[in-house]
Order: sequence, then structure tokens, then C-alpha cells
Amino acid sequence: MTKVDFLQIVLLQRTKLVEEYQKPGWNRWVLIGSFASLLWVLLTQIQENSFILADSIYLSIAIFLTHYALIQLINSLIQLINSFINTTSERRPRFINLRSRAMNSLLKIFFVLGTLVFIYIFILNTSTNTSHFQFILFHVLFYLVIAVFIMIFILSYVNFPINIYSKSKAAKKVSTSVAIVSVIIYLSPLILIYPDLPAIDDYGSIKFGLIIFSFYFVIVKLISAYENNLLLNQIDDLIDDITFNHKTVENGESTLKLIVLGLQFDMIFSNLINEHLELTKSHQENCELILIRLKELAHTNDKKQQSFLFDAIKSQFTRLESLYKLIQKNKRQVIQKLSFYQFSEQDNPEYQNINSLITKSEKERTDQLANVKNESDVVINKFQNDK
Repeated sequence: MTKVDFLQIVLLQRTKLVEEYQKPGWNRWVLIGSFASLLWVLLTQIQENSFILADSIYLSIAIFLTHYALIQLINSLIQLINSFINTTSERRPRFINLRSRAMNSLLKIFFVLGTLVFIYIFILNTSTNTSHFQFILFHVLFYLVIAVFIMIFILSYVNFPINIYSKSKAAKKVSTSVAIVSVIIYLSPLILIYPDLPAIDDYGSIKFGLIIFSFYFVIVKLISAYENNLLLNQIDDLIDDITFNHKTVENGESTLKLIVLGLQFDMIFSNLINEHLELTKSHQENCELILIRLKELAHTNDKKQQSFLFDAIKSQFTRLESLYKLIQKNKRQVIQKLSFYQFSEQDNPEYQNINSLITKSEKERTDQLANVKNESDVVINKFQNDK
């Protein structure tokens, strides 16, 4: 593929992404207009002084907690439904870094913990209508969230990508369990907060509380609207690299594949497999060289030549031994990494190919070493018979 052809493909992918992110919805001008309108309403409310500030702040916090909990709850319910419905039958597996996802989850769980503590201090402890059931429910939910927090914290140290579209039964069970726990966790603030919310009868306070929350919502959306799109930035960088020859077309294809399709299973093992192939190739070449030296040794009667060949073979055997150790170390690393994906990716053709490659190369090395041993035995027997 020529540079021009590849750049046309990259520009086509960029156009698709631009069209995808320019769908109707929240845009900068709508958000700026909303911000200006809210500011006008806010100033009007302050001028009229028709609210109780404490009630308004309390209500805005309650709305904020409810809004956040409902968003997470809906996401968890969608995940739970998707775990029972095969919606990704044609989708190629996309892997994400487990550590980064765990860190994002830690922030969300930490927020839920803060929400529960807020509810306990400012609602359950101050209300006269709080039942024993609510206190028991709070402690159950609180320690459940703590347990999940600790589990995710441990997972944050596992630096392995995971397949978010895995179709295996084991992966679906894990996904279903995670979704159910997530639903319980994010539903917990809603279960606890509403029975004991103080009655706010003042319409002005309710209105002012909603305005405060709306300000938060619009500001968050505005910040998001002005953030640069990471994928578009990566594609722009790729175009520059190819245009100015900082990257070859071949390397550019790999980069584009990673940007558009995400991390794939074969990419996770690419470094280890390339190292394995290089080591096994060196092992084969070393064995072939030993065989050549052994044949030369078997057909020469020159003492100096024999001495030279003995030293050369001895050096090759030392090299062969070090190569064997490196290959075994590499093999252990591949097998350990494969074992992490044993249940989720065992039906993945790429998983099976890597497994077959390791098994096949092991057999080839065994045959090569057996051939070298047989040939060396023949040479040794010849020298013993000559003596």
C-alpha cells in the first residue's frame, strides 16, 4: 500500500469519527445559552430573596446524589441486561486495561462511600423517623461497599487487559455478578435517602436548589464539550507522522488498527510471541550449525582442525544451553499470561493459535535436540572406534 492510499484510508476513518461525534445533542452554543439563562434566573432569585439558603443547598445536594446514583444505576442495569442478551455476536473482541478501569471504578465507589457517610451523618442521625431497619440496611450496604472497594483496589494492581465483549460462559457469569452488585451499590443511597428527607414546602427554596444543580450540570457539560477528542487527536498525529515520514506505512497500519479497533488479543502477546519466535529461530540455527560442525568433525583427520571444531562445538553447546533457558523463561511468561485468559478466551481462535504455537515449538525443539544428540553420539562412537 502506498503512502497516498493509506492517507486516504486514515482521512476516511477521521471523517467517520467526526460524523459520529457531531450527532445532534449537547453542543457548545446550546450550553452557553443555557448557562446565560441560568445565570439570569439565579440573579433574579437572589434579588427577590424568595428562598431559604440552607434548604436550597440541602435539596441541591440531594438532587446531585440522586442524579449520579441514577446514572450509575442505569449503566449497571444495561450491563446486566447485556450479560443475558448476546448483543455482540459480530463484534470483534476489544480489550481494555484492567488497571485503568479499576482506578475509574475506585473513584465511583469512593463517591458512593461518601454518599452513604453523608446520609448517615446528616439524615439518619438527625431524623426522628429513622427505623432500626434503615440503620441495619445502612451497615450492610456500607460494609458491602467497603468489601467491593478493597476487591477493586486489589484488582488495580493486575496489569492485564480484559475483553469487555467476551462471550464465554465464565465471563458472562462474572459480568452478571458485577452488574448485580453494582445495581445494589448504586441503588443503596436512593433506598436510604428519601424516607427521611426533611419536608421543604417553600417553592422558592425548591426552585433555587434546582438552579444550583442545573449550574453544576451545565458546567460539567461545557467542560466536556471543550475537551479535545482523544481519538481525533491520535488520528491527526498519525497523519502528520505518515506525511512527514516519521512512520512507515506498515507501522501506520498497526497504529490505525489500534486507534479504531482498540487493543486486540494478538497485540497483548505480540512482544512475547515475537521474542519467542526469535529465540526458537536462533535455537534452530544453533542446532543446524552444531550438526554441520559434527559432520565436519566426523570427516576430518587433521588434529588442528579437530581441535578447532571441538572448541567451536563446545561453544555452540554453551550457546544452546543459554538459549534453552531463555526459551523456557519466555514460555513460562506466555503460559502464565494465557492462564489469565483461560476461561474468558479459550474459544478465541487467537488464544488457540498462541497455545498451538507454544506446543508446536516445544516439539520442534525436542526433535532438534534429539537430532543433535544422535549425531553427537555417532561422532563420539566413531572416535572411540578409531582409537
